[in-house]
Amino acid sequence: MKELGLKEAVHKLLLLEKPWSVSSVDVQSKVSVVDVHIIYDSGSDFKCPECRNICKVHDSVEKGVRHLDLLEYRCYLNFKVPRTKCQEHGVKTFMDLPLVRSKSHYSFF
Repeated sequence: MKELGLKEAVHKLLLLEKPWSVSSVDVQSKVSVVDVHIIYDSGSDFKCPECRNICKVHDSVEKGVRHLDLLEYRCYLNFKVPRTKCQEHGVKTFMDLPLVRSKSHYSFF
């Protein structure tokens, strides 16, 4: 059986699907924190948050979410979040991120 590296193991644990992937995992032992950095594939298209039409990416912003603890470490998911450019609604931030549910115990920081 092939041994996985930390990045690949976290990717599998989070059940991420294309176009999302883990770009890096930072473990901070002294403060018991794991920072997981999640990106999307270059050239991906996303739905406009308002009309749900497929749009090109305009740019991206960094957003973070506190996730469930990983063993005794606080786990933070740090997303490169695309902002779409819709013909009808202009530039809007894509909010259908994997592992993030609105009105849940997850929170942006």
